[in-house]
Parts: sequence; structure tokens; C-alpha cells
Amino acid sequence: MGSDTSSAATVAGLDQELVAGIAAQPVKATLNHLGELCILSLVRQLDAPPERVWPLLTQPQQLALWSPIAPSRPLESLGLATSQEDPEQPPVLADVLAAKAPQLLSHRWGQDTLRWELTAQVSAQSSGTQLALQHSFTDSDLVASFAAGWHICLAALALAVTGQLSDRPVGRRALDYGWEKLHTQYAEHLGVPGE
Repeated sequence: MGSDTSSAATVAGLDQELVAGIAAQPVKATLNHLGELCILSLVRQLDAPPERVWPLLTQPQQLALWSPIAPSRPLESLGLATSQEDPEQPPVLADVLAAKAPQLLSHRWGQDTLRWELTAQVSAQSSGTQLALQHSFTDSDLVASFAAGWHICLAALALAVTGQLSDRPVGRRALDYGWEKLHTQYAEHLGVPGE
């Protein structure tokens, strides 16, 4: 199995649009600390208005296309929820903490918190969305792992928005899409351990 996106492109069964989308995104994120809390932030531009992106962040069937979050219910209203990356894993918390369609969603992911902010980007030529993800967690050893995983998942989201995604790159499948190389690049970019 290749550890970079160029060798990943030769692995049978990969979504070639996703391989290209992953390679096209710069290794870019910020990391802040609030006491023991790590706050990893990634920002991406999507080629669809927030109203079109929102269901991909809140609807179980839509999340199952691109995300490790597969919730037990739509994440569009406050309250309890659970999530499973795949059916063999035990459920984790996915409680919705804030939901203001189509601008803001905050929910648990196990012990972590994910905050999604959507901002309309309108020009004479097109309308799109700036998507800002803040992932808050306490295990600082996971910074590069989360950054690499979200890099791949956000590239998948960009394709899901346009209806072009044909593979769900989560869990072990992310390795086929260059997760190891991205992990190393994010560790260097963010100045965190890469092991």
C-alpha cells in the first residue's frame, strides 16, 4: 500500500477524483491550545452554497458518503445522538450542542467536539461556501492523525457536494488515499510529534 497520493493513485478501486482533490488541497491547518484542550482548525472552500452543504453535515445518509460520523439521527436539532464509523464499532456520543441552519453546527464526536461554520461566498461568477472546522480534543498525540484524516474527508466532502464522490475514505480506507504521507506533513506543519 502506498504512503503518498501518487502511489495511491495506482491502487485498484480508488476514486481518482478524490485522489486529485486530496493532492490539490494544501497541507494547511492551525493548532491552538486552551489549557489541556487542543483546537485543530481547517478551512476549505466548497463549490456550493451553504444550503447545499448543510445536509452533508447533518443528514446520516449524506454523512455516510464522506465522513467518519454516521449518526443515529439527523444532526439538525439540539439533543442526544450517537454515531458509529462502521457497524462493527461501538457507538460514541454525537450530541448536538448548537445548530443554526445553514451556518453553524456543533456536536460531540465521542469525547471530542466538532464545530462547523459555513459562510456564503458569493461572486458574480459563482456562489460557494467557506467551511471552517474546529475539532477540539484533549489527546495531543492525535493532532497529526486528525489533521490528515480531516484533510482526506474534507476533499471527499468537496466531491460529495458536487455529486462526484464514489468512495468513502474513512478508517483503514484512508490509508489508500495517502493518510500516512499527510500525517507526516501535518506533523511537520503543526510542529507536533509525527509518531
